[in-house]
Amino acid sequence: MKTLPSLLLAVACASIVLAQEQIDRNDVAARGAATGRLFVRVRVTKSTPARDAVLVNWRRGGEGLGGLVVRGQFKMAGDKAAVPLGSWTEPVSLKEIVGTAKGWEFPSVVVTSEPVAKGKSVTPGPTLTDVAVEFEFSEQGKAFKSFTETAPKGSTVGFAFPGGMLAKSPTP
Repeated sequence: MKTLPSLLLAVACASIVLAQEQIDRNDVAARGAATGRLFVRVRVTKSTPARDAVLVNWRRGGEGLGGLVVRGQFKMAGDKAAVPLGSWTEPVSLKEIVGTAKGWEFPSVVVTSEPVAKGKSVTPGPTLTDVAVEFEFSEQGKAFKSFTETAPKGSTVGFAFPGGMLAKSPTP
């Protein structure tokens, strides 16, 4: 009589042990591998005061987020820094902007006016406000996500990128 409850207890314990589910984890060595295939381009759709062309720079790191500040620039074809209002820049590798992100990255995009050159003297252009920047993300030339960010009181917009979620061979 005592063997039946003991046998049922043994079967119940065995079924609990066998019912453990697999826990999938990202391949830590391959984190950030997908960022090499992803690209982003931007276009400035609005600024105050209105300008014919603007400069579009990006930066990540530092500023309370830790790490080294890394900077770059979105440019037009032919490596031209001036971006006409409403025109798309050349695509930039997401790996260049967010690096081999192991977690969330928060790049900022800063839109400035072109400097004013008078003879040999160069002065900064007017400060821009009420800026709107459209982002387009693509993989192998095919766009998969676009959105617009506005900066009503300034010229800086940003986006968050979940780098830790990307892996070369994620498990299903």
